Amino acid sequence: LMFSCRMLLSERVNKPDEALALSEDIDKRYPNADPKLVIAIMAQRIDAKLKKTQVQDAEADLKGLKAKYEKEGVGLDHYSRALSMMANAYTAAAAAEKTKDPEKYDLFGMKAADYYYEFYQLNPGAITGKIDQMEGMAQMLFIAAEQRMKTGQAKNDKDMVEEARKIYARSRDLY
Repeated sequence: LMFSCRMLLSERVNKPDEALALSEDIDKRYPNADPKLVIAIMAQRIDAKLKKTQVQDAEADLKGLKAKYEKEGVGLDHYSRALSMMANAYTAAAAAEKTKDPEKYDLFGMKAADYYYEFYQLNPGAITGKIDQMEGMAQMLFIAAEQRMKTGQAKNDKDMVEEARKIYARSRDLY
């Protein structure tokens, strides 16, 4: 199933509907399957939904993938790839809304920054030594910190403000 989904999602074949049909209810159909393979297939489902521009559905699937990853403790590479795909999808959505709707632009940009931050938290070494990626991640972390700082101050949440300060420090270190 994993390799079939991968082939269906390749640029040459590009059949996300078939990949989604093939991988539907993977957890229920194969309860004893290797968790890493299930996580890989779940990440491919997210990829298929993003190819079909079903970002909200993909976001719901990501929550299930995160729960499975946290429960099993395997599949970091697939989970981090799914986070990256979600971040890129929201970055593209923000770019499309930049001139049309500034509120959506900000919202999508903040969601992208949150996914980039979660990606960075999981695997900070993934971008080490890659100057362009480090600079881009620093910018996304800065945006995530700003969002958390505003929200924390508005809600008078000291923990969120402190988390924002830590994110600012990580952003500064990357710069």
